[in-house]
Amino acid sequence: MTLKTVLRIKKFFALLDSTGVVLRKKGSKRLLEYSDSSSIHIGVCLDESASGTNSIALAMRLKSSIYTLPHQHYCLFLKKWHIFSELLIIDKNTEGYLSLFSTEHLTNEFILITKLLAYKISNETKNMKKNYAIAINGGIGLTPRQLGVLKMIARGDTDMLVALKMGINVGTIRYHKTNIFRKLKVESALQAVVTALKLRLISLNDIDA
Repeated sequence: MTLKTVLRIKKFFALLDSTGVVLRKKGSKRLLEYSDSSSIHIGVCLDESASGTNSIALAMRLKSSIYTLPHQHYCLFLKKWHIFSELLIIDKNTEGYLSLFSTEHLTNEFILITKLLAYKISNETKNMKKNYAIAINGGIGLTPRQLGVLKMIARGDTDMLVALKMGINVGTIRYHKTNIFRKLKVESALQAVVTALKLRLISLNDIDA
């Protein structure tokens, strides 16, 4: 079952920070509007002090994944939702939560999908933080976006292909390349890749990916 299929059937995902504040939501436009009208909007806090007993609050307190039913929620605006919450763990620290809200009972399949998605988000965030730290600590100062462009250059992607993959225009890619070359003190893409490998900003695995 694909993520698009999940989102079509009366369910939406919410990404929350470590304090229980909703940062982003993903789902059908109609369901997101419905959730907004139900007070589950960007910026709302779902920790226990603000919203009483609920899946996110319990996950925060018990430090484990939690599935709660509508009647188990304290606040009225949550009593229409089945909620499963999974921790986003990075370097043994809980950095946030991924919750799946549904107007229907959640099967094990949906719970597994949420767990896998949370694992993917945690890993990608960990890698981004690691790469950013390497670039900054190495005194180079490459941003995560610049590092991403550099990796695609290393794979031989053209400016147009990089732009398509990143969803930005070619001019912006060329601007990033100019800054990458300046920070690495090189004059070509090949020199940039060689220098980045020497400084361990990228690895051979990045090139072969």
